[in-house]
Amino acid sequence: MKRFIYLSNAESGTISRYQQQGKQLIHLGNTDVGNLVMPMVVSRDGHYLYAALHQAPYCIVRLAIDPKSGDLTELDRTPQAVSMVNLDVDHNSHWLLSASFDHNMATLNRLEDDGSLGAKNITIPLEGHCHAFNISPDNQWLVATEFGQDRVNVYQHVDDSDHQAALVHQYSFARESGPRHLVFAACGQFIYVLCEMIASVNVFAFDSETGAMTLIDEVEAAPLEMLRLEKGLPPEKRVVPDVPRTWAADIQLSADGRYLYVSERTTSIISRLEITANDPVPRYSGYDHVVTQPRSFALTHDGQYLLASGELSDHLALYQIDAQTGQLNELDRAPCGVNPAWVSVVDFP
Repeated sequence: MKRFIYLSNAESGTISRYQQQGKQLIHLGNTDVGNLVMPMVVSRDGHYLYAALHQAPYCIVRLAIDPKSGDLTELDRTPQAVSMVNLDVDHNSHWLLSASFDHNMATLNRLEDDGSLGAKNITIPLEGHCHAFNISPDNQWLVATEFGQDRVNVYQHVDDSDHQAALVHQYSFARESGPRHLVFAACGQFIYVLCEMIASVNVFAFDSETGAMTLIDEVEAAPLEMLRLEKGLPPEKRVVPDVPRTWAADIQLSADGRYLYVSERTTSIISRLEITANDPVPRYSGYDHVVTQPRSFALTHDGQYLLASGELSDHLALYQIDAQTGQLNELDRAPCGVNPAWVSVVDFP
């Protein structure tokens, strides 16, 4: 098996390419893409890497992945009306999903059989900043977070007709909690939503028949008192200087469903929450110091490793996940560009 890792470097305008060989992380080189290249997603078949430019003129760049060398070859650029902060691909590889924080909308772009973006797109206007737009495991539901409005919305996934995605459910969080990223449990019966400004994870039961979300519990994702962090603030209320405030970023679920990992940028940690077989509610179990100001990170598909970048770091780090405790042990690091933004992993036989 060959494993390649890709890291977008926003200010360098490049995507760094790496190969993991055992406990080593080998830097293969950098591919020029464009200034403020940020969110990325790998196609379901592993053939393509989609990357979005966060500065006008906005576009999505499609790059072919060489399964032998990991090289990237730009295939095309598709103009977009808005900037994007998060990308996903539905499970049928029919639609590319994107979230626009700055322009308050979620978008679906039709994917052609060759992986290119077609002319058809569907936009979903929102009142708040859309930070994530993801597909359910059964490919039936679309879930969007609204940062600022403190909501999460569920839509029925579109088919190949001209129908719009219909809103079927909406949940409101506490004011200024800042719902950001989310993950589904593999079974599709639970959703874990990370709130950026209070570093909490809201656990929802998800009804795959109706798209309804029911809150089960809200749990601490990082020990704010221990870390001496105050509640975070929305961008328009932040001041300098200020007391240290929580600034949670990404959330990922391990392949076996046992651990949730959450990055917290102010203290440069990734915390872990354990999920037991009989209880979907995770419980905080510890944290590890990682790269400086960690934003995006990725877990390998075999569940053995975690790769993390930091917005103020000059490298990508490879961590081994302890099978018994979920703790992270740094194995290797490799250089990256300026302001690393997003990590993607792809495996080939």
